[in-house]
Amino acid sequence: MLTTRYTLCLTLGVLLGCDKSTGPGNGIPPLQDKIVFSSIRDGGILRLYVMNVDGSSVGLVTPTGDARGSAPEVSPDGRHIAFIRNGDIWRMEADGSGQVNLTRSPAFEAEPAWSPDGSRIAFASNEAGNYDIYLMDADGANPVQVTTDPAADAGPSWSPNGTSIAFQTDRDGNIEIYVAGIDGTNATNLTNDAASDVIPRWSHDGTRIAFNSNRNGGTRIFTMDPDGSNVTELATPFTLATMPAWSPNDTRLAFAGGPVNSDIWIVNLDGSGLVNLTNIAATDLWPNWSP
Repeated sequence: MLTTRYTLCLTLGVLLGCDKSTGPGNGIPPLQDKIVFSSIRDGGILRLYVMNVDGSSVGLVTPTGDARGSAPEVSPDGRHIAFIRNGDIWRMEADGSGQVNLTRSPAFEAEPAWSPDGSRIAFASNEAGNYDIYLMDADGANPVQVTTDPAADAGPSWSPNGTSIAFQTDRDGNIEIYVAGIDGTNATNLTNDAASDVIPRWSHDGTRIAFNSNRNGGTRIFTMDPDGSNVTELATPFTLATMPAWSPNDTRLAFAGGPVNSDIWIVNLDGSGLVNLTNIAATDLWPNWSP
């Protein structure tokens, strides 16, 4: 079973350690059909890497300067990457340049999620004492607290029309997937299951939400309709398949997991076409598929 601490630290992308300008992109080419991910392959420190969708041409996103980071999220136009570093939300250009600390808070911020139009970023923060969902402009301005429940709310994911946010919360006594308006109203439990349901990820076409659950043992990936119906387990041979990320056309999912250590994989929605992209003796996490 996923303990609350394990689940929270896993979804915040820090492996139980819990360490603490928008625009046209200045002529830097956008990331197109690439996978950005976190890995400890270089000295045991989480750093950001990018590769082709066949696993080739793996390289540091930030080849110079500070390469530390986790939970990368590529902007909808592929020109920026939001990520976590030392408990803050950062943003950089697609080539790793122009790194900017957006939050600069003594609180712990994590799990950045771009709005569909790229103008805002949702994230989780414990600034108010427990984890809640916040929104801010893509340059870090105008932060707004969205949820105010005394439970821990985290893992935001925008609906493609920009009107709702899915997130995980333990406000019902165990961790469930909820959806609410971007002002926090009309919060609705989508999963209603005795298991721990975490890390929601909305498909680009808005028809499905992928998430993690231990309802069938292990940590596995499921998908459901936006109203919580038609829950389907993604067929993989592993008891660890986590952190799902949709392909641009919503026909495949990237995920972290595997039989031994955590690699980055891709798979078709029917479970076919399973491919290990990284396949090294290191922990690879948080894949994010660029547009």
